[in-house]
Amino acid sequence: MSSLDYSTNNTIESLSSVFKTLASGESVTITNIPDGAAATLTLNLTLSGFVKISESGGNQITASKPNYNLGSAVTLDDKNTIDGASLLRSEDLAKPDEKDLKADCGTGKDKKRELARIALVD
Repeated sequence: MSSLDYSTNNTIESLSSVFKTLASGESVTITNIPDGAAATLTLNLTLSGFVKISESGGNQITASKPNYNLGSAVTLDDKNTIDGASLLRSEDLAKPDEKDLKADCGTGKDKKRELARIALVD
């Protein structure tokens, strides 16, 4: 476990650099965190890729690098996958009628202008 000082390791860029140097599963503790800075540091640690972020004591935070590497593959169980054919019903596959695709824009010249004006505002 590495121990780092907050004053030089509190930005996403600096934390990302630390993240790259750590081995999978290794932890880092950041010390001397000023009051009110823990939430921002926790966010920056998360955005830098760290997991299992926890506050220990009033002025230090511990975070870990995940136990996997970028680009690593994991096989899924069959029970965790969804059959794509079961997502659609037969009526979902039917081609819609032309009358269902046309919207009623009202009647008369003024109604069409009003709908066109509303469409332009949106």
